[in-house]
Amino acid sequence: MARNIEFDRDQALDRATDCFHCHGYHASSMQMLVEAMGIGRGSLYAAFGDKRALFDASLNRYGRALGAAMAAHLEKSRRPLATIRSMMRELVDRVVQDPDRKGCLVTNTAVELGGSDPDVTKSVDYVYAAIEDVFYRALCRAQEQGELKAGKKPRALARFLVATIQGVRVIGRVNPDPAVLKDIVESALLSLD
Repeated sequence: MARNIEFDRDQALDRATDCFHCHGYHASSMQMLVEAMGIGRGSLYAAFGDKRALFDASLNRYGRALGAAMAAHLEKSRRPLATIRSMMRELVDRVVQDPDRKGCLVTNTAVELGGSDPDVTKSVDYVYAAIEDVFYRALCRAQEQGELKAGKKPRALARFLVATIQGVRVIGRVNPDPAVLKDIVESALLSLD
């Protein structure tokens, strides 16, 4: 009789997410995932399905957490435009201080699988749209409060900020030079003036 091995599903999924984040989908072998998660192969399949299902669960969990963290930070801010500026500048610090240069799982996935896998493309697009909406709502509030000029277009600016973040994350993986990344962010922030 096979025994039922119990493990913390969320912790195992977090470990799988870290593995995919560090190595990407294709380079993360099942053996790497089993070792990273600290569970048996049978338990992995029983709890999560195959590698692709595990990846989908990891990407969705990561994307939801990313969007929720940004929303919580911006929605509690009394000065949304100032908070956006601060967040963009802090992004540079996070990218530069990442010794593994692993970037963002969503961005990495967009580069690795986006366009070639419709389901992954849809998942990545969903995360980008959610982040865009967080910025959009914050920029609308900033405009209502007089912090953002009336002639500015919050939706277009939100899209530009998402694109800037993705660009900084991709460039930061190959060239984490703070001066380069700061130039990109500061140039983007001029669009908010």
